[in-house]
Amino acid sequence: MNTHVLLLGALVGVLTTASSDVAVVIGSRLGVGGPGPRRGGPAIIGRWFAYMLKGQFRHASIFETPRLPGELPLGITAHYAIGIIFTFAFGMIMRALHVSSMTLPAVLFGLATVAFPWFLMLPSQGLGIMGRGAPPPARLGRMSLYTHFVFGLALALWVTLLRPF
Repeated sequence: MNTHVLLLGALVGVLTTASSDVAVVIGSRLGVGGPGPRRGGPAIIGRWFAYMLKGQFRHASIFETPRLPGELPLGITAHYAIGIIFTFAFGMIMRALHVSSMTLPAVLFGLATVAFPWFLMLPSQGLGIMGRGAPPPARLGRMSLYTHFVFGLALALWVTLLRPF
């Protein structure tokens, strides 16, 4: 991969992730994740990663796990790095399959990536499969599905506009 592809791919990953972050704010205000304040976000992701770096991979409840210094910047960095990795994975799959149309494959890819929070992140944070163990009235599974659907739409948009792959 040449530098141009790497830089454009990373830019698409950042723009796609930022687009889905905007959609999360809108979805939260519309009640997609359930009523009430949103308890997740980059600080929780940062806390989860920080504890993994210390060797702790599971939590009874990530919300009850003590905060660590630097968890917010770590969470933002991890969140955007994951978006960039997903973007490159999508690009490699599309190249391998010689697919030129982006919208449907990108949306399906975005929906497929919801497996990571549903079956890895949320359960290891003590929130259950698909976030079903989250304190009411949160609907983390539904919010994750919405977010990853929007990620797929944004991925289609930015790949189509910037053509990194």
